[in-house]
Amino acid sequence: MQTGSSELILQLILLGFTIIVLILFTYRNTTGNSTRHGERLRPGKVEMELPVEPDVEPIDEPVAVPSEPVCIRGRVWVVDGDTIKMAGHTIRLHGMDAPETNQKGGQRARSHMIRLVGGKDAVAVPIDTDRYGRMVAKVWVGEIDLSAQMTRDGFAVAMSRYCNDYTALEKQARAERKGLWSSDPVNGIRNPAGFRRWKKKRESGDGGSIAPTG
Repeated sequence: MQTGSSELILQLILLGFTIIVLILFTYRNTTGNSTRHGERLRPGKVEMELPVEPDVEPIDEPVAVPSEPVCIRGRVWVVDGDTIKMAGHTIRLHGMDAPETNQKGGQRARSHMIRLVGGKDAVAVPIDTDRYGRMVAKVWVGEIDLSAQMTRDGFAVAMSRYCNDYTALEKQARAERKGLWSSDPVNGIRNPAGFRRWKKKRESGDGGSIAPTG
């Protein structure tokens, strides 16, 4: 009887020990799920997860596309053989030079410009600004490039120092004795730029009394 009682007591002790171990194991699993990185969460505290940025390649910045030049439109008033006024702008025609109005051939050049464009609507495409602050532009009346037409008709010289757009037209006008070249294909148009320099010196008291011929 004593042996049987001892075995029963031992079995009960083992059973109790097993129950205690199971309880402890269950408790650890329960509390472990309520913690993150070893820190127990407080009751009522909600942990916010930071949003993860998507793994995408950066988009290149858009490349600026150069805008087309702004055209000026309006009715033309002729100043001289290479200068006009339109839409509030004083415009020097690009690539050619006509005699000054007080220079030989200057009034004829101005009259020819008036015949081509005076009182008509034109389109100016700005190219530059000259030393006097005037806009330098190509001016079109319909499909006519005024600089080209004045040079072709023999009332202007090409400004080869700045561009060669109208050099061939000047040579053609000289050869065909057009406009101011009709009486003299060499000096029919006397260097307008040289005349302006002479005039400026004369007005300042440094120039001679005879205008340059070439």
